Amino acid sequence: PLAGRRVVILPDADAPGVQAAAEVAEAARSAGAEGVAIVTLPDGLPSGWDCADRFPAALSREALAELLAG
Repeated sequence: PLAGRRVVILPDADAPGVQAAAEVAEAARSAGAEGVAIVTLPDGLPSGWDCADRFPAALSREALAELLAG
């Protein structure tokens, strides 16, 4: 289902999240995805933060949308 698709990965804001994102990216590429990207989150987020959590002052929803679009 990923063959030929663009994939954007939003990691959790911690080292395990970054590692997991890299593993997911590799799996997506192996499944034929094209243009796989991992979003680089800004500094200052709470450790382990992800987009299911409340948005902190360091990152607005609009800023996240810009990161995803980039």
